[in-house]
Amino acid sequence: LEKSQLSILVPGCGNDPLLLDLYNAGYRNLAAFDYSSGAIERQRELLEYLPMSSDLDNVDLRVEDARSLPQEWGDTFDVIIEKGALDAIYLSGDGNFEQSVKEFARVAKKEGLCISCSGVVPEALRRDG
Repeated sequence: LEKSQLSILVPGCGNDPLLLDLYNAGYRNLAAFDYSSGAIERQRELLEYLPMSSDLDNVDLRVEDARSLPQEWGDTFDVIIEKGALDAIYLSGDGNFEQSVKEFARVAKKEGLCISCSGVVPEALRRDG
């Protein structure tokens, strides 16, 4: 697939400019969500930096819960890029992490790729200060 045809999901987008960077790099079929409406509004503000001629018809920004993503997203995304969303969800406990991972698997295409970037350093790798 051409990069403009790849469907990419950015969960827990927050105020990170990744969506803008992906668009500027030529990716056009983009979706992002966050549980915070303020974060989605911030993403809209970031996209305003694009030229007026930019086609944002295939950029889908939503307020969603990672534990229960839209049914219509099932088997949709070629790539999921999450940067710390799962870290935050994990800390909430109550099986939320496991449910979110199941949802990511459900919305990813069978041959899809999930890229997870975590800032958590495992206890075994930590050094005393």
